[in-house]
Amino acid sequence: MSLSTVSKVVHRRHDVGAATRARVEELLARHGYVRPGEHDPSAPRQIIAVFRDLSGPYTLEVVRGIVDAADELGVDVVTGTTGQRSISKWLEECVALDAAGLIIVISMLAEDDQRRIVEQPLPVVLIDPLSAPSHDIPSIGVTNWSGAREAVQHLLGLGHTRIGMVAGRSHSLAGAARLHGYRAALEEAGSRTTRRSCARRTSTSRSR
Repeated sequence: MSLSTVSKVVHRRHDVGAATRARVEELLARHGYVRPGEHDPSAPRQIIAVFRDLSGPYTLEVVRGIVDAADELGVDVVTGTTGQRSISKWLEECVALDAAGLIIVISMLAEDDQRRIVEQPLPVVLIDPLSAPSHDIPSIGVTNWSGAREAVQHLLGLGHTRIGMVAGRSHSLAGAARLHGYRAALEEAGSRTTRRSCARRTSTSRSR
């Protein structure tokens, strides 16, 4: 087999027959060849999870979830904080370690950090950000709307009718979602009350 044919397979050229390609790929795999720029599949993959700090029950639960999910996929997790290293330094660390991605558990990201995240090809996910990040940065948040709605429904079910709400900062995504859930539960309860009152009035009118 010619050197040029092997080179075409290595560089994923399309002008090679299927049988020849399969034979070359089998030999490459047998000898452990890794194409330039590609990760060695036999080496352990890593992800990095960065927190503001590593204190408190919330952080512990998030770390546990990340580690458990990564373990199922055979991925190692490196945890760290922004106490001594900035987000830009952690991005550099991810590239140096050939990490599979970066998880950031920080409520607020500076615009410069968001720009750096968007400019580099490393996969990044934000966990429960306080305000909306750039549209190019994926984020995951807790179920604030449904949680607040269920909390209000629980209080209403106990017979309470005057229920207050402390929503937090006006620019907080979590606070806004909780406030909407709170209002939704009250509006639903008011609608049900109105329907029951109308039904009672209709029944009374008919009896007369």
